[in-house]
Amino acid sequence: MDAQRFLCRETDTEPSEWEEIDGPQSRVGIDWWFRHPERGIWLVNDDQGHLSVSGEEPE
Repeated sequence: MDAQRFLCRETDTEPSEWEEIDGPQSRVGIDWWFRHPERGIWLVNDDQGHLSVSGEEPE
């Protein structure tokens, strides 16, 4: 599964809502950064095949 589809599944959003952006690399696996107009900036990390999502929605 690609990073953006995983992010959309985890956040109940559509791919067209996200913009992939440059961000710092954690040096643990591969990182992809995305920006959403209402949800802010989120990270998808692939560490040896284990995908995780992190981000905080703006208040």
